[in-house]
Amino acid sequence: MNLSAEPIRRRRLHEILTERLLTSIASGELAVGQAMPSETELAEHYGVGRPTVREALQKLEVMGVVAIAHGERARVVQTSAEHILNGLGASIVHLLSTAPENLDHLQEVRLLIEEAMVRRFVAQADPTSLALVEAALLRQEAAVESGRGFFAADMAFHVAIAEGAGNPLFPIFLRAMLDWLGAFHASTVRLSGFEALALAEHQAVFRAILAQDEAGAAAAMRAHLLRSSHLYGTHRQARADNASSAQLGPCPIAFRRRDDRR
Repeated sequence: MNLSAEPIRRRRLHEILTERLLTSIASGELAVGQAMPSETELAEHYGVGRPTVREALQKLEVMGVVAIAHGERARVVQTSAEHILNGLGASIVHLLSTAPENLDHLQEVRLLIEEAMVRRFVAQADPTSLALVEAALLRQEAAVESGRGFFAADMAFHVAIAEGAGNPLFPIFLRAMLDWLGAFHASTVRLSGFEALALAEHQAVFRAILAQDEAGAAAAMRAHLLRSSHLYGTHRQARADNASSAQLGPCPIAFRRRDDRR
């Protein structure tokens, strides 16, 4: 007898109910904007308890399929990539905090995506898209002079390129990545001299864009992101070293260098 060795996974009731409700939503039986039956009605219809219904609805809410307001029935909503990625934000930041090596992996993903996006932008940018990128640069210049709002203006430059690259998912995914990385990188942006350097690098990217130089724009973007990642890595290591030194405290006198003794 030649049977599959794959074990049968035991499934909880709320997982099965979640799939049933997703099927009803996908088929249009439960339409976008429509209020769902009450917890009691769903429990009676599917022959499960209200706690099972509640767990299924909460899972659908996390998935961005329904919205739940206190005292009201769950309502089917239009699912969007942005909503789903926003829901993942806290989990991703936690993952990056507990496994710092993933920061490097995420930065590599960002590098590859932004190189591709700036190439696409050069190939198909229109006057409106160019104006948005230029406006972001002007915001950065003002932020360097005032000392306020540079981080937001920095991110706006990258998002403006993503928005002009011809794929509506580009800015959604990039915003999410920037939010995740921003939880760790914001302090680096405030380092002395960083803002002026980042602005100069953005200006180099924009000059290549205006020259319609795809390779040049990609190279300038790559150099900018690599330098930024290297600076963050150095800053992160310095903070870790300082934290370790603070935990260890001052050296006992017996272990100080002879030259320091008086």
